[in-house]
Amino acid sequence: MAVANRVILIGRLVRDPETKTTTTGKQMTRFTLAVDRRSKSSTQSADFIPIVTWDSLADICAKYLTKGRQVAVEGRLQYTSVAQPDGSKRTFFDVVADDMRMLGSRAEAQSEAAAGGYGRAQSDYQAAPTPDPLDEDYGGEFGDSDMEVPF
Repeated sequence: MAVANRVILIGRLVRDPETKTTTTGKQMTRFTLAVDRRSKSSTQSADFIPIVTWDSLADICAKYLTKGRQVAVEGRLQYTSVAQPDGSKRTFFDVVADDMRMLGSRAEAQSEAAAGGYGRAQSDYQAAPTPDPLDEDYGGEFGDSDMEVPF
């Protein structure tokens, strides 16, 4: 049986990417993509997906990506469980990107960033709050359970 862990997303950056260098000298860039969710109702909604890039791709993302820019990202889903000081566990999912493509023109990205960064009025979305990308516990929290993946 073949096993695959591939994620492909197209969305817009919620804010400018945040970059830091690890103690070993590796560059890491984090950003969040707003990905439209299809809905039968007329209300637009979006999922906010945390993206992590490393090394040369992190450098490219830091230099060329800005809030509102539409990108296609390909990578893998990464699960992380972090023990908290109170003994509980927090579970996070990130997409670790190994490929990124900028979509649309630079002028289009700049005008969309000025209009709120998503290509639509922000009031059109039912948005969940996004975490601080430089927070050590950054990610999509799924509760404090020892969740088993069903496959």
